[in-house]
Amino acid sequence: MTLRELQERKSKVATQITEVLELAQNEERALWADDADGHINERNVVDEGMAEIETLNTRIGEFEMHRSLAQEFAEDRTETPASPFISQTNTTAEEGADTTFKQERAALKNELRGYLSGTTSRAAYLERCANINREAMGGLTDEVRAATYPLYTGSDISGGFITAPQEFVKELIRDHDDMLAMRELISVYQVKQAQSLGFPRVTQSYAGAVHGTEIGTIPELTTPAQFGKREWLPRPITGWIGLSNDMLTAGVIPVEEFVRSELARVFDEQVETDIMTGDGTNESLGIFTASALGISTGRDVSTGNTTTTISFDGLKNAKNSVDRRDWPNASWLFHVDAVDQIDMLKYGDGRYIWSESVSDGNNMPRLLGFPVHLSDKCPNTFTTGLYVGAFGNFKEYLLAEVTTVGIKRLDELLALNNETLYLLRQSVDGCVKRESAFARVTLA
Repeated sequence: MTLRELQERKSKVATQITEVLELAQNEERALWADDADGHINERNVVDEGMAEIETLNTRIGEFEMHRSLAQEFAEDRTETPASPFISQTNTTAEEGADTTFKQERAALKNELRGYLSGTTSRAAYLERCANINREAMGGLTDEVRAATYPLYTGSDISGGFITAPQEFVKELIRDHDDMLAMRELISVYQVKQAQSLGFPRVTQSYAGAVHGTEIGTIPELTTPAQFGKREWLPRPITGWIGLSNDMLTAGVIPVEEFVRSELARVFDEQVETDIMTGDGTNESLGIFTASALGISTGRDVSTGNTTTTISFDGLKNAKNSVDRRDWPNASWLFHVDAVDQIDMLKYGDGRYIWSESVSDGNNMPRLLGFPVHLSDKCPNTFTTGLYVGAFGNFKEYLLAEVTTVGIKRLDELLALNNETLYLLRQSVDGCVKRESAFARVTLA
């Protein structure tokens, strides 16, 4: 497909999703999750549409990147079109740039494999990366190359972390998507460097509009708007793993794949903990942390619950406290212990209240018509006044992650254990955009 065809398809899919969501919102209901009674399975339409848009975005991004490379590094720059993208008729330059990009990406990945396995020293890795970049970019100076391809340059900061190549970072992000349950629910933004992004939020809306006359004084609104701000600054998270030197030398599995997947696991466990219960000081501000800069205690719903148990009355009160506009994208979030407790609730005649047959098209359970998601990091202490779950539109939780990933290889620290240690360094920060989109299930 051409770039225009990809963009047109993306627009069409987005329109279909919008129509489905607006219909459900106007009718004040959740999305239909089956095709019974002549309804279409709206949940599948939205899920499949979002997945297709993600794929289209990737293809559009690669298309534009390849074209930009072809324009910037074409031998005869005087003939480069004024447009930011090379003409579609110039297929030779486009194919050449695409081939160069793929070769450069493969070469950098091979060099990283050598560094991780110990066959290439850190200095040799950085020098080889510099040479690869210089060759791919037509002999540009190091300064220009660093400004153009910041993710491909080595870094001496933080005691010798190197910057992983772009391909490794893309695969690491893919591993994050597979491992971190919350990533499919929240909004994730990728930035190139750790800098303050700021984040204004309305803490009090204007109020006090009155009826007026055709001619007369317009009164000032009685309640002015108030704004708050939490500094949204990706902060570093580090994690490490140790690998057997025998495994590294035997080459049974590709070392960079194992290192990447294990570091992703260590990293994601901490990120999910922060999303749930982070205090917001040097880490993300968690959903289950009461804060005027995130979700305040005004969004705690305990009515109907007891001091030790969740009730269906309490769940309904939590659901109904969330703005109806957020219902199309809303879901539940619990620890498995909370789900076990809800699963055991019965009517007076002994019948279970929560029917096991209620599920969506992916066999995911639905509670009061909304999907249920589980996280081991969700609070699960059933005591007076504590949080045991949440309901809301989790797209209103924002996570910023820096795409510059630092990796460090330590040969000596665990030498007595015959292990080589690897550290990962990546910066993230998360916060709630709008607290009215959430309700926390709280015990009385």
